[in-house]
Amino acid sequence: MKDNVVTRLYATNKAYFDFDPSVPCIIAGKLGFVSSEEFIYNMQYGLKLFKERIKEHSKLGWVANLNQANVYDAENVRWVIEHWNPAAIEAGLKYIAFIEPESDFVKESIEKYTKQSVLNGGLVINSFSDVGMAKTWLRSQLFDDH
Repeated sequence: MKDNVVTRLYATNKAYFDFDPSVPCIIAGKLGFVSSEEFIYNMQYGLKLFKERIKEHSKLGWVANLNQANVYDAENVRWVIEHWNPAAIEAGLKYIAFIEPESDFVKESIEKYTKQSVLNGGLVINSFSDVGMAKTWLRSQLFDDH
């Protein structure tokens, strides 16, 4: 297996999860509007995939590609902060890279999520204009001494 081959782990018409072993990271993409039920299911499924992959890699990052996402409900943002984040941190997640969305509503949700998540501790979060930059940053965070 080549280390630079991105593998699609899961996909629907609204979301996908890829794995890039060269970083290594999970790339979570959201497309358009996703209902709260779909959103929570996808986040839980993504965490399951993260837990499976981190067994093979001592460190693993997360790229949230939201450049084509639509509005996120404030309750979903709160759910991620209160429920998903603690479970992800416990599973070994420390670094999240967001791909900046086109939607101002999604940008606002990311800003709220980032501010609260950093205040709560345990995560280092950064935003980028493209996936390549996000992967470069994640790789440096995962393997440089901090």
